[in-house]
Amino acid sequence: MVKELPVSQEQWEWLGQTLSRHANAEMAPDVIKLVMPGVRLLEYEDNVAIVAENDIGYAMYVIYQGRVLVVHKGNKIAELETGDFFGEISLVTRAPRTATVKAVKNCQVFELSWRAVSAITECFPQLMQAMQAAAAKRMEELAQKGLEPTT
Repeated sequence: MVKELPVSQEQWEWLGQTLSRHANAEMAPDVIKLVMPGVRLLEYEDNVAIVAENDIGYAMYVIYQGRVLVVHKGNKIAELETGDFFGEISLVTRAPRTATVKAVKNCQVFELSWRAVSAITECFPQLMQAMQAAAAKRMEELAQKGLEPTT
């Protein structure tokens, strides 16, 4: 089950700081607020899929609380935790999702729609550069493990 939660000022600031850290640049807190309609805080119960392998991706996610398990073709490939992001490969490459990501215990994630990511990167291109670099690295890791992305 998934539930949308209200977002406090403190949580908006946390998201801006976290995205700034990933991009190695300072993002003005107001940038996130500009795209608020495209950002939601969602809570997922244990073992619920947040994204599914082969689906088309219209959003990326930043883990606010908890952990997620990343599975590709039935193989566990990663476990991510608070502050990590996922779902960027599909946004950057416009290809189907390369993995299924499931909540471990109850997990809260910020969902950034493609519209929100596009608006943020208009003002903050370093974020798109960081997402592209992360996507390339994760695709390379899949290839090194012999787990080619689903086509």
